[in-house]
Amino acid sequence: MNLRNNKGYTGIDISVAMIIILIFVPTIFGIVYNMQKTKARTERETNAVNIATDVLEIAKSLKYQDISFEDTSDFKNMLNNKYTNTDNNSSIDISENGYTYEYFTTTGKNNEHYRIQVGILKYFPENEENTDTEGYVKQVKVIVTYPVGNTTKSINISTIIQNKN
Repeated sequence: MNLRNNKGYTGIDISVAMIIILIFVPTIFGIVYNMQKTKARTERETNAVNIATDVLEIAKSLKYQDISFEDTSDFKNMLNNKYTNTDNNSSIDISENGYTYEYFTTTGKNNEHYRIQVGILKYFPENEENTDTEGYVKQVKVIVTYPVGNTTKSINISTIIQNKN
């Protein structure tokens, strides 16, 4: 008498296989989801750093006198050629820290939006009372704000440009 039947899978074989699948499939999907999320966050941060670096490189390529937000300045014109000027408030002079700001926007390749805040601050010697003259140094500050999930992150980079006259 043969008590063993080798003609297929038993109920226990199928149950064990289902339990293994139910444990590992969600884990694998969770890992893939987190990898995609991290990749998107890293790409957006890289794009923001590239935008900020690009603005600073534009500023460094110009003469000291051309770095301003006057309508005829090369700096403003070059920024307007690359980014969209959000001229809601025109130039805003924040008196508490002395920066003059302009705001721009751009869209990334995955349709994510970047807000670019460019500030210029002129340094003057402490004993100089007439600040209408050209300063000795300009600090150009760039803050790029971008969305990540339900929050926003920002990159803040600045450089100093010396008047060589």
